[in-house]
Formats: sequence, structure tokens, C-alpha cells
Amino acid sequence: MIKQKKFKSFKVSDIEDIELVIWSVKPKMATDLKTRISEEGGRILLSREGHGVSRRPMLEMLGVVSREMEVIFAICRKQDAEGIIDKLAMEFKFDKPGNGKAFSIAIDGYLGAKGPFVEVV
Repeated sequence: MIKQKKFKSFKVSDIEDIELVIWSVKPKMATDLKTRISEEGGRILLSREGHGVSRRPMLEMLGVVSREMEVIFAICRKQDAEGIIDKLAMEFKFDKPGNGKAFSIAIDGYLGAKGPFVEVV
């Protein structure tokens, strides 16, 4: 279970569109990244171990080996997603090869997508 700190809450009217943000990072960075995603207004949906590169003979011949990675699925408001990705990519040095990657996919319109952002009173 992922323990999340107190995070920003939004009214449904404050949420225009939702983005699914997928992060692939070194396992030793994952805990800190999950904390920061929550602090920046994202909601963690799932976090699992993964492999950085598929196993293929050509890649092995070139010396590219599979790396253990952690894949984190989070949702953010569309208006926040790019800023969160840019800010955390700089903070976690994603420009250094092998540290991580992030990208987003629009998911607004799916029933219940805004639910994790609404605080139940």
C-alpha cells in the first residue's frame, strides 16, 4: 500500500481534463518520486517492478542490457501534468541516461476518472 502525504484537493469544477502519467524509474528513486508526485497534486494509482529494455539478441550484442525499473501510474489534472513532469524530471535528473522517463496520456471522459481528486466529507 502506498502511503500518501496530505495532498492538494480540488473541487470537481476545478478539474477540466485528466492525464494518466506513466513514470519508469530506478527502484531506488521510486519512493521519493511517489512522494513528490503526491505533493505536486498527482494521485498514485499503481506501482510495479518492470524491466527497462526488452531482451533481444541484437540489443545484447550491442551491450544494452535489461535494467530493473519501477513503473508508476499516476493521474494528474491536465493543466498540471506537463509542469509536474518537467519539474520532477529536472529534480530526479531524467536527462541522465537510465534514470527514468515519463509521458502522459489523456484519459478524461472515462467514468470515474476524476474520483481520486474529490475529497469525501
